[in-house]
Amino acid sequence: MLEKYMEEQNLVTTVLQKSLKNDKLVQAYLFSSDDIDYIYKYAKDFSKDIISLSGLPSETLENIYKRIDKDEYTELKVVEPDGNTIKKSQLIELQNSVSTKPVEANKIIYIIKNCEKLNSSSANCILKFLEEPEDDIIAILEIYSKYHSQVFQGFSY
Repeated sequence: MLEKYMEEQNLVTTVLQKSLKNDKLVQAYLFSSDDIDYIYKYAKDFSKDIISLSGLPSETLENIYKRIDKDEYTELKVVEPDGNTIKKSQLIELQNSVSTKPVEANKIIYIIKNCEKLNSSSANCILKFLEEPEDDIIAILEIYSKYHSQVFQGFSY
């Protein structure tokens, strides 16, 4: 899925594709850009590539991809700001929702949009969650910054 980003995001896409090919995924990724819609699409396509490694039949994968596109895939969780902030209660709800093992694929992926809107309480909550990673959960954190250029910046840790 990431091939379509090669021209605009060569470095980030190359690094992520190499990690997928070598099965060297990390527990969390940080995507930053001044175009939040673009990085959300990129994050969803990256999620599809992660799920494609699960060994599921192609018909099942195609069904999952369609549900991801419609934001209906239950093993891809998305957290968005509730008003002006992302609240601690949202992250506790997220943690509870990913506490079970994945059913359809081998990973549960969650995307937190607009991480710059975490308040101190919610930031501490997500940090604790990130410090105790589980093998079958992958986080994608998105930061919107008007100070970044149009070029998408991707980081992992």
